[in-house]
Parts: sequence; C-alpha cells; structure tokens
Amino acid sequence: MKHLGLFIAMLAMSFSVLSQSNSGKSLAPKPAREGFVMLNGAYSIAPQFSVGFTAGMQRTWGWWVSVATDLNSGLPAFTHTDVDGTANYYYTGTKKTSRLSLQAGGMYKINRLFSAKLGAGYGYRKVGYKTMGNDFVKIANQSFQGLEYSVGVHLAMHETSFSLDLSTIGFSFRYAEVKLGVGYSFKLKNPKPRKNIKL
Repeated sequence: MKHLGLFIAMLAMSFSVLSQSNSGKSLAPKPAREGFVMLNGAYSIAPQFSVGFTAGMQRTWGWWVSVATDLNSGLPAFTHTDVDGTANYYYTGTKKTSRLSLQAGGMYKINRLFSAKLGAGYGYRKVGYKTMGNDFVKIANQSFQGLEYSVGVHLAMHETSFSLDLSTIGFSFRYAEVKLGVGYSFKLKNPKPRKNIKL
C-alpha cells in the first residue's frame, strides 16, 4: 500500500507539471489559405487547341475546378459515322472539330512552392467532315467522349501561379493533351480565434 500511494502521488505530480507546461504554450497558427485563378492553353498533337480557366484554393490540401473549350460551338449534328474517313462519302474537304473539358480535383502542397494535382471529369473531342450533301459525318477514330482525367503540378511564386497538366479522355491514351496555365494567386486571412468568455 505504501508503494501504491507513492506511485499515485508521483502520477499526480506528473499530470500537474504537464498541465502547467501546456498552459504556457500557444497553439501554432494554421497556414493561410491560398487562392488562385489562371488562364489555360491546351494542345494535342491530334492536332487540337483549346483555351479555358482554372480556379482553386488550398492550405495543405486543396481543390480546383477547370473549364476548357476550343470556342467552336457551331459543329452541327452528325448524320452518319465513318470509322476512319475512308467510307464512300463525297467529302468537300471541310473539317470541323469541337472540344470541351469540365474537370474538378484535389491538390496537395509538397513544399512552399509546389503542389501536386489530380482531377477527373467529363470531356469530348469531336471531329466531323462535310459532305457534298452539306451533311457532317463523324470520324470515329478521331472522336472521343467520356471520362477525362489529369495529373499535374502547380507552382505558386508570390502573387503568380503556374501549372502544367497532362490530360486524357478514357484510359487508352489515344487522345491526350498538355495544358499550361498562368495566373494570379492570393492569400486569405485566417479568421480570428474566438476568445473564451469566463463566467
């Protein structure tokens, strides 16, 4: 019993010292949230070029959303489909493409400058040839539609942001593009902690 009482007394003293030391410490403030908006340009060797924008926010972890298009919304409905452009259609030589990409994803800050990005969404790239009958035939082996995903890296330097992404539609990598971005980054102040009101 004597040893048990001594052990309890030492344990109580340890908790007392630990509570006093913790009360003297201040909690480290959370890193400020960083937001960014940027313009993007994407290119594929298909060839295909598109433009768009990306916006996001992060602390250690973060999120982003992106929209891109080739600004060609006038592609008419396809009346037929040609596998590779060699079917018995009388083409005029006029070719039209349409590109749309809608993505969202997450990001993780690797260090003070760089963050890794990963995202997914919906996208398509459609190609059509015009015939002598003023119809547009979809070229199947040049047109892609469905799940689009990307991996990339984000660089933040002072008030400027840069990004480099590789994006593809589907899992075959038959259509892939490189996307570059540049824009403005900013920091948001953390909300002030609430003061404890003693009654």
